[in-house]
Amino acid sequence: AFGKSEEAEREYREVEERGIEPQGVNPLLARTWLHTLPFLPVEDRRADLYDVEELNEWMSSGMQNSEYLPATYWRALYVKGLLVAMRGGSPGEVMEAVHELESYAGEDFMRIPERLALGLRAQLHWQRGQLEEALAVLESMPELREEGSGMHLPMAGGWRELYLRAEILRQLGRLDEADRWFQHSVGYRFPAESFLKRGEIAEARGDSEAAIEWYGKFVLLWEDADDWLQPRVDEVRTRIERLEVGA
Repeated sequence: AFGKSEEAEREYREVEERGIEPQGVNPLLARTWLHTLPFLPVEDRRADLYDVEELNEWMSSGMQNSEYLPATYWRALYVKGLLVAMRGGSPGEVMEAVHELESYAGEDFMRIPERLALGLRAQLHWQRGQLEEALAVLESMPELREEGSGMHLPMAGGWRELYLRAEILRQLGRLDEADRWFQHSVGYRFPAESFLKRGEIAEARGDSEAAIEWYGKFVLLWEDADDWLQPRVDEVRTRIERLEVGA
C-alpha cells in the first residue's frame, strides 16, 4: 500500500527462513506474488521475475504431498504462470499452467482453480493488447461482474483481476465505469494505485482540480516508497505542477 515492496519482501524472507507459514500462507509464494502486481514497472524488476526458477524448485520438491493444501499448489501454478508471462516467456508455458488448473475444475467449492486459470488467460490477452478479449474473460468470473461484489483473495483470482478489470475499462475509454471500479473494488486493496488512476481519469475528463487532488493523495501515500519506485512519484509530481500552471 505504501510502495514498500523491498521491506515486504525482506519480512517474507525472514518468515520463510524461520519456517513459519502465517495463516497458512506460504511466504515464498506470497513473496513471489508481490512481483506479479500489474502496476509495478516490469522493466525495473526483471531480475525479480526470475523467481520462477525458485518457485519451480519448490514445486518439484514434493510440495504436492499431504502437508500442503491443494489450493497452495493451485496458487503456485498461477504465480508461476504470471511470472513466465511477465518476463516474456513462452505463451505455451503459460497455457500449460492454465490447462493444469482447468483440470482441477470442480474440486473446490470456491472455484479457485478455475478463477486462477481465467486470471492467467486475461493476463495473456492484456499483454497482447487484446483489451476486449481480456475484459470478456474477466467478466466471465461471477465475482468480477459488479463493483465490490463477491469474495476476492490475493492469490485466488481476485486482487490482480480486480485491478486489471478497472484498468482495461480505463484504457477502453469507459471512464465512468473505470472510476467506479477503482473507487469501490481497487481502492481498499491498492489505495495508492486507486488514487493515481482516479487522477488519470479526472485529467482525461478535463477536471484538473480533481486530478490534482487525486494525484496529491497518491504522492502523499508513496512519498517514502522504495527508491526504485520514486520515478513514478516524481512523474506524478510533475503532472501536478503542469496542471497547477494550466489552472
